Amino acid sequence: MTDTPVQPQLFVQDSLAAVSEAELFPAVWKAAEDLTSHRAEVRAEALQQLLAWDAPRISPLIAYLFVSRIQEPEAELRKDIIAAIGQALQPDAKGHLAPEEVRGRLSYHLAQMKKADVIFLLQTDMQAGEIKESVFRLLSACPYAGEHLAEILADRAQEFGIRERAARLIGRVGFLDAIPTLERLETRLEARQSGQQRMPFAPPTVKDELELLPAIKEALATLQSI
Repeated sequence: MTDTPVQPQLFVQDSLAAVSEAELFPAVWKAAEDLTSHRAEVRAEALQQLLAWDAPRISPLIAYLFVSRIQEPEAELRKDIIAAIGQALQPDAKGHLAPEEVRGRLSYHLAQMKKADVIFLLQTDMQAGEIKESVFRLLSACPYAGEHLAEILADRAQEFGIRERAARLIGRVGFLDAIPTLERLETRLEARQSGQQRMPFAPPTVKDELELLPAIKEALATLQSI
């Protein structure tokens, strides 16, 4: 007698309205595949289907897939992906948490986010204010996010808005390991600002970089009060 092959567990709780898991299984797999399509319109349709089924909150596999799409190039799609991940990390409207398997998978993969992922989160945070809480939750789940944010803040090649958001989120999330970087930047910018005031004939400092000082000081004050 041979053992019956065990099907991989796609969903970990009953949901998805009145549609059975058996009926949805092929459709979910197709939508998951389409979410990685090179065509933005195909990804958009797939994303809406997965969200309508609440799949990232129910399926560990789809939760992982959503984390892998944090660098989605289309801003609107990326916003919806990040919002869905943030919502899966929190209780729903009835106070119910996502299954432990889903939350564990999300925590594991979010903890491994790279600096590039954090840059995409900052870009989304700048463009879509309504999902700032989701960005906060995702960064809070990554123990290396403070280091990534500090590197982004110190990188003069990054645009001002990205660097400013990095400074403010360092303070809000409470990344104490970023204090040395903040202090070095504060000292350098204050010295340049002072030198510019003493020598008005000298070439001006890049205005945007000097305007980072308030955000840096605010973040430092928050961290030093913890």
